[in-house]
Amino acid sequence: AYPILQILSLQLFLTSLTPLPTAVLESMNLPQIPSLFSFLTVSIEFIFIALLLPRFGINGVAYAISGSAAITVPLFLLVFLRQFQKLDRSLRLPPKVIAPEKI
Repeated sequence: AYPILQILSLQLFLTSLTPLPTAVLESMNLPQIPSLFSFLTVSIEFIFIALLLPRFGINGVAYAISGSAAITVPLFLLVFLRQFQKLDRSLRLPPKVIAPEKI
């Protein structure tokens, strides 16, 4: 069981990076983005499990779960960063123009 936990530690670390961006995206009224990446992660897991389980057994499942997280979490964080930057640009106010005072 010990090697499985070592393999799954990558997935645990990567997944721990997603709750805050998920909450921010949902507060930006974009809940479809975290949902899409959740669906994508599970889909990749199924494909990897089908490929790795027959050859590596239970360790293959651990590799599949960690591998899918290694693919989707960085992509999710990039999408989050882009969406957040868009919001940040749209919220910036133009610089204040100060008219010279008339004397």
